[in-house]
Amino acid sequence: MIFPFFVQLILHVICTITNHIDYSSVYWVQPGHGIVAWWIPVVSMGIGIPVTFFVFMKKGAKEDVF
Repeated sequence: MIFPFFVQLILHVICTITNHIDYSSVYWVQPGHGIVAWWIPVVSMGIGIPVTFFVFMKKGAKEDVF
């Protein structure tokens, strides 16, 4: 359950070190910062939603067997 937090943290650190702060997901949710590259949240959601759905369905199928 804590894995997504560490992925986000590592990506934020890499973006900060390489001075690509606009690509860090931390700044997507801050009001007033703005999203310079609109495609990054779209790609993240495009990958994250199907992966989450697949994991949810696979885990649910395993636990649904009586």
